Amino acid sequence: MTGKVQGWEGRLSAVIDAAVGCSFVWGEHDCTLFAARCADAVWGGDIESKHRGKYKTLRGANGRISRHGGLIAGLEGEGFVEISPAFAQRGDIAIVRQDGRDALGVVFNGKIAATSLQGLVFVPVNKAQGVWRK
Repeated sequence: MTGKVQGWEGRLSAVIDAAVGCSFVWGEHDCTLFAARCADAVWGGDIESKHRGKYKTLRGANGRISRHGGLIAGLEGEGFVEISPAFAQRGDIAIVRQDGRDALGVVFNGKIAATSLQGLVFVPVNKAQGVWRK
């Protein structure tokens, strides 16, 4: 596993604060891009730029996810390793069920922050279907 970048906690908080009140928009502010922004804040890099603006609909998002082998394969392709949800820590990436489909979120202050069609939501960590860390 790789280390978190210096100042990651403040960077992650800033990403989450910026997401509060944002409307859900495919290809701009959705679960994949939100999780990518969070991962970039915690571990450095620019995962988000690989996906931002590459789709504009649910169908486009699903196609892009499929081309990467699914959410899990996409995470693993970026160097994330699955861990037990029991060991989830702030900054880890999680998969939760949101709006009837799997969605990426980030562990933050004992909950999982994830985008939804209604905006940013916070769900209990025990709702995670899986958790990944670099």
